[in-house]
Amino acid sequence: SISKMKEHFTVLSLFKDLGFVRIQPDIATMGILTNCFCHLGRVDLGFSILGTIIKCGLEPEVIILTTLLRGLCTEDKIAQAVVLFRQIVEEYPSNEFTYGVMFNGLCKSGYSRTALQLLGEMEERGCCKPNAVIYNTIIDGLCKERHIDDALELFQEVKDKCGLEPEVRILNTLLHGLCTEDKIAQAVVLFRQIVEEYPSNEFTYGVMFNGLCKSG
Repeated sequence: SISKMKEHFTVLSLFKDLGFVRIQPDIATMGILTNCFCHLGRVDLGFSILGTIIKCGLEPEVIILTTLLRGLCTEDKIAQAVVLFRQIVEEYPSNEFTYGVMFNGLCKSGYSRTALQLLGEMEERGCCKPNAVIYNTIIDGLCKERHIDDALELFQEVKDKCGLEPEVRILNTLLHGLCTEDKIAQAVVLFRQIVEEYPSNEFTYGVMFNGLCKSG
């Protein structure tokens, strides 16, 4: 479709044409418009579409609200995103996608520990289970913010309780984090686990060699 080809301005122009011929857009069309505005960095106009939906007496679908949530996160409006997220999970059946958008936004903005707290709330609610993508996102964020102990604890929980296998990229991030924090003994243990359980790659060896050399 035109929208998927990211021809967002074309979509908006077509919508304008609908107004001239007085065709009332449905909820699906409103969702497409919201997505276009958010991709164009105009989440404010996306919220104006939400206002139109409510004014027309329609119930906004959770996908539209999640699109707005992603738009807020993309524009680094995290405080507003958290408020909207809380509203979504209170009023709609929760799903992994909505949580995933919030986790991704928090971690990219440097709030990985907040994401970790939110993960605990998600597990307590029991509304939906975190998937491998969600765990990987949070572990990656914790490592990048140098909260390596929190990242390792979550990694172990994923392995022991959930039976999920983290991506080798995330393992490399953990390995790099351990080396950066000069926790070489733990890094060596993780390194051996990686090369035994995953296809070997130059990056993994490079991280380990670099860590060993820097530690003397």
